Amino acid sequence: MEAIFFFSVVILVPLLLLILVTRMIKKQHNLVSSYKSESQQEYDQIAKQTEKRMELEKEMLDIQKENLSLNKELLEEIKKLNQNTKL
Repeated sequence: MEAIFFFSVVILVPLLLLILVTRMIKKQHNLVSSYKSESQQEYDQIAKQTEKRMELEKEMLDIQKENLSLNKELLEEIKKLNQNTKL
């Protein structure tokens, strides 16, 4: 009787605790892995959006530069026309 009690206390209880702890660690590992995966996907999505935004800003800047040069040309033409009308 004492041998069975000793066996259960010394061997089975720690073994059971070890199994439970191992399962908990696996669950935590799976949760962390899925969180890392989701975080990486969110980061990738933000990076793509940022890249698109930068491309659009560059296009807008190019358009603004083109508009500025056209405005300068128009201003020069207006000045020439004003000079011609004064003569």
